[in-house]
Amino acid sequence: MKRRAVLAAAGSALTVGSVGCSMPSGDDSKEFRLWFVRILNDRTGGAGVGVRILDGSRTVAERRWDALPGRSADESPGEATFACEANSRMMNGEWSGSRREFDVEFSVGGTGSWETLGFDRPAVNLAIDLHVFPGANPPETLREVLEFESAEQASTLLEDATAECQE
Repeated sequence: MKRRAVLAAAGSALTVGSVGCSMPSGDDSKEFRLWFVRILNDRTGGAGVGVRILDGSRTVAERRWDALPGRSADESPGEATFACEANSRMMNGEWSGSRREFDVEFSVGGTGSWETLGFDRPAVNLAIDLHVFPGANPPETLREVLEFESAEQASTLLEDATAECQE
């Protein structure tokens, strides 16, 4: 039952596209509320992934997974849902819940180098989806920005997805 609620909330979030693209905004502020960062490993093997959130030059959250589990070999790659999945992890609540000028950095494949996700014109309520795909070494990645119409919409998705993973 919860899965349907999670999918409904996720379906109504607007995928803005790759990070770095211009995004609609109600004002010209570069401050936004970052609700969560979700990492999905779509490889059949594990992948080393690191994510850190910066508020200015200060790291406010950092997580590393040496071997984030991949999808099972009999599963075909596909669109990720916000259902609780063994090959995904979600970061949230480890940084300020207020609007700030955040930067998000990630490292994939144990390269030790960090790539910064830039935001040209962030909206008010955002989340980041980082997908790790089979491919070259380091693995290919797709970064998507999810823009929510309201704080309530983002909060509902986050609460439903978190509750499902705890059941």
